[in-house]
Amino acid sequence: MLRLILGRSSSGKSTYVRNIIAEKAEKGEEIILVVPEQFSFESERIIIEMLGAKKAAEVSILSFTSLSKKILDEYMPDRKPPVTNAAKDVLMSLTLEALSEKLSVFGKCAKSRVTVSEILHITDELIQYDVSPAQLINAAEKSGNRILIQKSKEIELISSLYSAMLEERFSDDRYMINAATETIRDKKLFKGKTVVFDEFSGFTAQQMLLLDVLFTQAENVYITMCADSVKDLSMGTGALSYPAENIRKLIQLAKMRSVSVAEPVILSNDGRYDSPAIAILEKGIYEPNPDIYENDASEITLATAKNIYDECDFAAMTAKKLVREKGYRYRDIVIVSRGNDYARHLPFALKKYDIPVFEDTRHSLETEIIVIYTLSALTIAAEGFSTDTMLRYLKTYLTGISEDDIMLLENYVLMWHIDYSAWLNDWTGHPDGMGNEFDSDATERLSLINEIRRRAVMPLITLKKNMTDADALSCTKAVFEFLKNTKADENLLTFALGLDNDNAYSCERSWDELMNVLSLFAETVGERNITPVRYLELFSIMVASSDMGDIPSGLDEITIGDADRIRVADKKVLFIVG
Repeated sequence: MLRLILGRSSSGKSTYVRNIIAEKAEKGEEIILVVPEQFSFESERIIIEMLGAKKAAEVSILSFTSLSKKILDEYMPDRKPPVTNAAKDVLMSLTLEALSEKLSVFGKCAKSRVTVSEILHITDELIQYDVSPAQLINAAEKSGNRILIQKSKEIELISSLYSAMLEERFSDDRYMINAATETIRDKKLFKGKTVVFDEFSGFTAQQMLLLDVLFTQAENVYITMCADSVKDLSMGTGALSYPAENIRKLIQLAKMRSVSVAEPVILSNDGRYDSPAIAILEKGIYEPNPDIYENDASEITLATAKNIYDECDFAAMTAKKLVREKGYRYRDIVIVSRGNDYARHLPFALKKYDIPVFEDTRHSLETEIIVIYTLSALTIAAEGFSTDTMLRYLKTYLTGISEDDIMLLENYVLMWHIDYSAWLNDWTGHPDGMGNEFDSDATERLSLINEIRRRAVMPLITLKKNMTDADALSCTKAVFEFLKNTKADENLLTFALGLDNDNAYSCERSWDELMNVLSLFAETVGERNITPVRYLELFSIMVASSDMGDIPSGLDEITIGDADRIRVADKKVLFIVG
């Protein structure tokens, strides 16, 4: 039976289904709770608080992805490893490279990271919404737009080769829900069970296929939706029109499968807000004809700022004031933003006011010092001994060369305009510059500078040699040997000891992440012949697509995150920026 639990924000939908879960868990029944990826931790915490650790074990808390993975791990244990986002980007780049001569639209920008990302997004969405490339071409042909038709045909060509290349080495996670759905159908895995879906605003076509099977097997399927009616009273123009459309599809699907639909439970959020002003705001913010609230609304503050810096500064300063003067804790506060600009500027603004912060974001691996070191070395192997790149490489301080020696070398190369091939031969210019006479001291200093030069360039010369006329696997081995021979791991650990706890932990983790990238690169690209330049391009793509998340390091921290990603509960103060 399909049981819909409806209500606006803060009407108690999650509490309602959690009480049902608790009741069934107390009876020893097995329950499956499915939530969006970002809400799984919070849901686990609440269920454990409600039931205790022992009874909470009766509840499986999963996302669509983890549910599918769990099923496939059990019933298809020999399947190929799932593809990662980083491997996807590299495979798509290789696909575009292979097809470049056949692509009149996308061929011109085949090596662009933006093109790689956009085409991946298109192909993923086609699968997610169950649209075949042939259907896309058909729709384009109906439009009569020649460029659109050509684009659609090229997307079909790209998608076909990309899928074939991916399936050589990996399982395609884009079809993971589909595969799990068929397994559920064949094995009757949810026969007689209770499944609860909470915190979803809607479902994709793939997810609806899984729900289709669950409706016919599960005894009860509970679904919460943020809507105040089964019908869309605003005719597609309201804030709740999207959930209402999904409710219509769910009911239609259940009826098609002859599954009973219980009378929907519609909860009210009247009285749930301590502030009448916030209650009015929640109800009317996106309505074409909202109610006007003329009483005191001091709980809501609207602020304008000249630029993003002032905006972030205002949020940080106000948060500090609330903690100092109003008795709030930092953990009571959340700042929600949209866009990468805020992800960069907000942490700096908060740290300026000595505010502890947990960022519910993932930062790119390419900002880590060990990766900068590796990319600099690969750039030199591919493009030559540019002084700018050499100094970037040396100033990671992972070479084992001391800071004083690096400064001595830097002063010399800048003074004598050393660049590219000049790095490969002993230098003869006076260490104090043109016009000075050599004496024993100058000769000794020049000898020291040349010794530092040799220590700097010799590992790079070896790396370049090992990557010339080699395949991708051999190049990857050469990179690993370079890192070990320069003792980059030991030097990274020494570097981390000089950092605060959070940054030191991130620094130490970055070595493991880099090793994962190297392993994944070898697995993805295999034994293809590759130039150092192309290796650098693909490795840069893979690193840019790899990221690391942070974990909370303290009990009292402000949480910041992007509106598309963050899931929070039980906060007392909300800042919305951007």
